[in-house]
Amino acid sequence: MERTTDKLVRPRLREYLGVYYDSSHVYEELAINKGRTIADIAVFSEGETIGLEIKSGKDTLHRLPRQIESYDKFFTRNYIVVDDNHLAKVERMVPIYWGIFLAYHDGTDIVIELYRDAELNPNQNKRTVLELFWRDETTDLLKKYDLYKGMSKTRLSQRYTVLSARLSIDEVCKELYELLPLRQNWKTSSTGGSQIC
Repeated sequence: MERTTDKLVRPRLREYLGVYYDSSHVYEELAINKGRTIADIAVFSEGETIGLEIKSGKDTLHRLPRQIESYDKFFTRNYIVVDDNHLAKVERMVPIYWGIFLAYHDGTDIVIELYRDAELNPNQNKRTVLELFWRDETTDLLKKYDLYKGMSKTRLSQRYTVLSARLSIDEVCKELYELLPLRQNWKTSSTGGSQIC
């Protein structure tokens, strides 16, 4: 059987996700957890974030444990997208609350199928999600929630601490959902990646 490659899986996965999500809220190569991990695909909906890690038939799984740890800190729900040659091993490696998509070659084209749906991630870390906001964006957030007084010269880490104490994780996700499509000069899926500052 012909094995999948990342290059072949990505466009089919984007098509699949496009049925459920606005493409302006789907990002490829998103740096998370202070840049320690690059999420293959990140989806932002109004109340949650969804991470998808691709392991094609040509990929190895040696980085997966570290990737699981970073995805769990950032996303509300997580999925791994795997060629069926990895399925048995992946089922033993990923947490039970992770979802699994199968991506396989049917002899003509790449097929994407849901194998196991994702449950809520119990390890999402609000502070890690907040770290996706840039400094000027934290200024806007602090002002919006009437927290800016005395904060103009504070370090970014202190701003994250104040915002984390005030906002719920749902509010943080909603703010990102509204913010990210408005960012200027930010690499998104249409330009081959994303960056954080």
